[in-house]
Amino acid sequence: MLIKEPENFLADPQQLNSYSYGRNNPVRYVDPTGEKISEYQPYYSDNGFYDYENSYGNYRGTDVISAGIFSGQGWHNYQCVDLVKKFTNKQYGVDLGQIGHAQAYGYQSSFSDFNDNNSGQYTVYDNGSFIMPQENDIISWSGGSYGHVAIIAEVSFDPDSGEGYVYTLEQNYNGYQGLYTQSLKRSYNQSGQEIYTVANRNSLKVQGWTRYSEQNSIPYSNILYTHAPKGYVYE
Repeated sequence: MLIKEPENFLADPQQLNSYSYGRNNPVRYVDPTGEKISEYQPYYSDNGFYDYENSYGNYRGTDVISAGIFSGQGWHNYQCVDLVKKFTNKQYGVDLGQIGHAQAYGYQSSFSDFNDNNSGQYTVYDNGSFIMPQENDIISWSGGSYGHVAIIAEVSFDPDSGEGYVYTLEQNYNGYQGLYTQSLKRSYNQSGQEIYTVANRNSLKVQGWTRYSEQNSIPYSNILYTHAPKGYVYE
């Protein structure tokens, strides 16, 4: 990171200190490649598995929590929607507590109550939209009993090839990781307009991504590598 992005360390020289970089616990909070996702600090376990209530990592002050053996099962405190609600409240002061199951995050009507209360406008873009997903968007899937939902941590894209990746932070998908990778592709509709499609994941189908009106526009990275271990790429 120091070699690739030295300006970041000039702005925040404490990152040069291995103890502060590892949140004063460099034994647990390690970054073996030196290339963490922009603002995501992964926490590694000793055996690759995280027990219930263990944190996978931290993104912009929000912990991503493992459901351990309860991942994907029934009701518990660390559902996928819990992460989205915590993150949105911390980032924008918006309470999404009224939105229930994950699949509801893919529908514009689900956000109408918050628009009426002057808490900002949410716009839902369908998968295959002319709007590319970006960092901090809420991405949702249909499938299973209630669907699935997550936060986009980073998007990398090559405008020449029209291909890239979307990196998502998730809870309750499995007990092994909180960071996932999906391929992103650009194509064209019948009118010649660019459209962007994120790959589905097994039985889960990407509904689209939802953006908050007061959210900054985050340019995508044109470097096709993740700043943390990719794990499995869903094609």
